[in-house]
Amino acid sequence: ATNGGTAPATCGAFAGQAIGPDGFNRSAYRLTVTPVERFLINANAHYEISDSITAFVEASFASHNSVSNIEPFASATDDVYQDGAYPIETLDPNTNMIVVNPYVPAAIYNDASDTNGDGLRDIFITKRLVDFGPRSSEARRETFRIVAGLEGEFTKGWNYETYFNYGQTVTAQLGTGQYNVLNYREAAKIIPDGNGGYMCADPNAVAEGCVPANVFGLNSLSPEAINYLAAPSSFNATVKQTVIGANVSGELFSITPSAPVAVVVGTEYRRESSTERWDPLQTLGLNASNAFPPTSGKFDLYEFYGEALVPIIRE
Repeated sequence: ATNGGTAPATCGAFAGQAIGPDGFNRSAYRLTVTPVERFLINANAHYEISDSITAFVEASFASHNSVSNIEPFASATDDVYQDGAYPIETLDPNTNMIVVNPYVPAAIYNDASDTNGDGLRDIFITKRLVDFGPRSSEARRETFRIVAGLEGEFTKGWNYETYFNYGQTVTAQLGTGQYNVLNYREAAKIIPDGNGGYMCADPNAVAEGCVPANVFGLNSLSPEAINYLAAPSSFNATVKQTVIGANVSGELFSITPSAPVAVVVGTEYRRESSTERWDPLQTLGLNASNAFPPTSGKFDLYEFYGEALVPIIRE
């Protein structure tokens, strides 16, 4: 965003009034329509085993794939620290001396104070992470279904059908543009490295690749810092359904020669289950977003039904 200044004389009655900052143009990163690639295949077969038995099979497979982008993530330090206080000083564990963040502008440092009582100056920061580039999302969903059964006439006027139905949908998503909250905290603790440069204060974090992060200014984060902070996300879900059923239909008797009383009775068993799992950081809410714990569940049921067709009025 940029400061708006004051309205020019061409603004008439509003001339000379303060103009707020310009907003971030998210539309430049978004698509009007997300491209989707679909692949569908269906099959249907019948085989007459005998005059009274016909086997049938139906199968289908559908695949949907899409890739999309949206604007870079809007980061705020209350996503990282409970009190939102980003430290601009670090207590050096080697010297027990307070070290000023080498990247913080002097004007900001001089105006800062210790807001949370930990003995270190801190500030609140919001930053659009254009350094990371746009947030991307790749999604794939595949659905498979098969039905098989037998149908036919077991005696004159009476028909039957038995069937087995199984289907499942698998969803997989990958995303970029978020950051690792734990790594962000470590990259904010900056001390001299003894060679004229700077390093992360925690040696364990350094061993895991920690690089000091310069969060001040446009495109201020180094590629090494981005690599350490970036937290790719993933989501996987599976939904399954199994159905087994059978029914019998036929004519009981006729009220008149052209008005038979027909019935159908049947039973069905259905079992459904689903699971959803995010990556470990998203599960715990440690990628500057909400926490989404894994979920799973299942149920099954038995159903019995019957219908009757009874002619009452004849035109």
